[in-house]
Amino acid sequence: MEGTKMISRLVRTYKKSMDFNHLIRLITIVAALMSASYTNASPKTDAAPYLLGPGDTIIVNVQRHPEFSGELLIPNDGQINIAGAGTIFAAGKTLNELGQDIVEKLKTRLREPEVTVSLKSPREQKIYVSGAVKTPGALDIKPNWRLMEAITAAGGVLQEADQTRSLITIIRGTTGERISFKLSDLLIGTPAANPSLYAGDVIIVDPGEVISVYVTGKVKSPGLYTIGKDSADVLKAIALAGGALQDALLSAVKIVHPTGSTQSVNITNRTSDTQSFQHTTLQSGDIIIVPENTARVAVLGYVGEPGFFLIPEDRRFLLSDVLAMAKGFENKRAGLKSVAVIRTEDGKQTKMVFDISRFLKNGDTTQNPELKAGDVVYVPQTNRVDWESVLRSVASIGIFLSPFTK
Repeated sequence: MEGTKMISRLVRTYKKSMDFNHLIRLITIVAALMSASYTNASPKTDAAPYLLGPGDTIIVNVQRHPEFSGELLIPNDGQINIAGAGTIFAAGKTLNELGQDIVEKLKTRLREPEVTVSLKSPREQKIYVSGAVKTPGALDIKPNWRLMEAITAAGGVLQEADQTRSLITIIRGTTGERISFKLSDLLIGTPAANPSLYAGDVIIVDPGEVISVYVTGKVKSPGLYTIGKDSADVLKAIALAGGALQDALLSAVKIVHPTGSTQSVNITNRTSDTQSFQHTTLQSGDIIIVPENTARVAVLGYVGEPGFFLIPEDRRFLLSDVLAMAKGFENKRAGLKSVAVIRTEDGKQTKMVFDISRFLKNGDTTQNPELKAGDVVYVPQTNRVDWESVLRSVASIGIFLSPFTK
């Protein structure tokens, strides 16, 4: 009211002089002072305005009327009781909005009331995330947080959630309003599915429609797992079980359906039809069996660590590969020009001798053959070898090699 009178006096004073530029500057200053009749005591930021909620302590100051002023704690129901104004719902409103509501209520008691509402102490700034996230629970809300930041802080959405059907629901802590978004929209960056968050909000991540499958065999954590129905494929089920072990045979994964029928799938990268196998549809009750890769090569003789070595199924396995796995040669005198690959097929033993030094020095690939399951690599001490004795020794341990020829 005082500001309005001041502007009227300014207009009358400058009416005769017509110095309108100076007049406009003064009116702008007075208008700025008038706009401060409702004060927000919280720091000014570019974030969304602070919304009041249960647990906030506010100070209501009705100028020249201390009987209507005071300090108030907003209770759980979000309503405050102002002397002379009655009950007013404060939760979900800004300080300015609440101040305006108090002004309207007091107009029945006071003429042109002037009200200032300030925030003395804010409530605990937390949000709550539950459902299909890795670490559900309470989180300290950060400035300018949106839904994606909260989901990320909660460890992200669980792998088994059905990303095509899963819904995320936000329950506003100040008003109880419920709003829902598709998880798929949030993940592709749809702005409308990534709203701002406020203290007290509750976020619920619904996993969508899921099925249960049992994963066993050569995986890190065999067990029963739930997986989104629309994204239920073999690779995802194995990933939920911690992934395949190094000696897993991924070219012959078996699926046993509840009906008793079985299906074999190849999920290695060596086949041209990998993609179709990756998306083999699973059904609830399926058992996924990841078998062991038993294909191995034996290395004997003058190497750093003789033993049996696994043949990877996703690439060619060469003589140089297995020698590297055996920690190279025991000494410089090892017979590099007479490294033998002994192969037994249909009960017949075949010896092939290679000069691995030619590959190591000149890259001669003819001296670096691909190995097969059950092969025995022998590195002699010198280039002069009694091959009959070597072959007899290899034949005597044939019983130990037979499981590794498959």
